[in-house]
Amino acid sequence: MRTHQGDFQTNTHLHPLSIATGCEPRDKHTFHTEPPSDRSTDGVAAGFRTMTLEDELTKAAATGNTTTVEDLLQAGAQVNGVMMMGSSPVAQLLLQYGADPAVRDRSTGSSPLHDAARTGFVDTVRLLVKNQADPQARDNKHNRPVDLARQHGHTEVENYLQSLPDTE
Repeated sequence: MRTHQGDFQTNTHLHPLSIATGCEPRDKHTFHTEPPSDRSTDGVAAGFRTMTLEDELTKAAATGNTTTVEDLLQAGAQVNGVMMMGSSPVAQLLLQYGADPAVRDRSTGSSPLHDAARTGFVDTVRLLVKNQADPQARDNKHNRPVDLARQHGHTEVENYLQSLPDTE
């Protein structure tokens, strides 16, 4: 069994709940810049890459940093585009700020519930289902979250999802 404590993974094919969504990066918000790649005093010439609030939110969610996630959300970071499967507190916070637990990745058709089931984070699976994620949703390969849990050997997640109504 994998829980949220200390074992974090990130779904890198999603931009900043997978929660969430398929939103494109928003260039209008910036939070900080990365250090220059050389010693030039001109930020652009020096290789600064401006990071959006959503980039920072993705980074904070990936490390399970709930305090930073909340600070960034309060600063205006867009919640949809981010999900941290391994941290139920981060997932809960994103949901409180309006993340959509049913959003799908455009390329795979996976929802946050698919990702949490595949990676074995039972606490996050329970939280997403409690917040109206569809356990019967199928990804582009026709897999339901329970199928992914079974394929990856996450029996606790599989058993939980099978206990829900309408799960085959």
